[in-house]
Amino acid sequence: MSQSLLLSILQIFGFLVIGVVVRILGYIKSEEVDRWSAFTIDILFTITVFSSMIEGLDAGRLRELWVLPVIGFWLATAGWIAGFGLKCCLKHRDMDTAKTFHYLCAINNSAYLPVIILASVFGKEAVANLFLLNVGSTVAIWTIGVGLLKGLDIKESLRKMLTPNLIALIAGMVIVVAGIQVYIPSVVRGVLADAGAITIPLILIIIGATIWGTPVLRYGRDTALAIVARLVIVPILSMLPLMALRLPHDVFVVSLVVALMPAPAIAPLFTRRFGGNTDFAAAVSVATTAISLVTVPALFCLFSG
Repeated sequence: MSQSLLLSILQIFGFLVIGVVVRILGYIKSEEVDRWSAFTIDILFTITVFSSMIEGLDAGRLRELWVLPVIGFWLATAGWIAGFGLKCCLKHRDMDTAKTFHYLCAINNSAYLPVIILASVFGKEAVANLFLLNVGSTVAIWTIGVGLLKGLDIKESLRKMLTPNLIALIAGMVIVVAGIQVYIPSVVRGVLADAGAITIPLILIIIGATIWGTPVLRYGRDTALAIVARLVIVPILSMLPLMALRLPHDVFVVSLVVALMPAPAIAPLFTRRFGGNTDFAAAVSVATTAISLVTVPALFCLFSG
């Protein structure tokens, strides 16, 4: 199992390296990154969510799977709680760096990186379960996450939660519960599945292009603290209560994989828009993604064992 996880993470790094090379060679310009990101997330990733729902969701298990969104919100809440104590250890204690660190403790890469790991190791049902969990993660991003950076605006948060991805998830669930997915023509389902297959690699390539040139070493000690917090302390604190709940095995596995993920690659975009230290967010995103090559297989084996 650990070998499969390691290979999946290496695959992720392969796509990130392609993105870096593409950026170096000038195929993607810095001013084009936001446009490509919007296209892949709003269009292609929405297709991926819908396709995963109609192909992988087991409607008969919704009474068991309802806990996934709650877990998604809990994982961010655990990081938010831990962040209050951990940010006291920062070397740079200016407001922008402190609130960015706290944000990175609470919010991780809960959507894009886990897809490859779960699809490669556990199959399409696990991917469908991931998107259910991400309902809670999305609520956490726009409440806890944005609240830490900017202050909580309930009206704006509710509006931002209603993303194309959430609409696709709800539509897919309705179709599966109604049992009408069998009436979708096979050619349409094939197109949706193929579009979904290219989505995550393309997103990772764009992320690689985005992180090129990030000043990783500028915040050495604080970046190291964020690595330990995001990849070790917060996952342990968040998973210990879940281990006592006797969750179904597949629910626990999806929760564990998400809990072990690094800082989100979109963190610099959030700090640029809502406030915070963008360079620090980018440095932590790059560093935690690199170190997760070691921590994810190790902690997965520890917890699953």
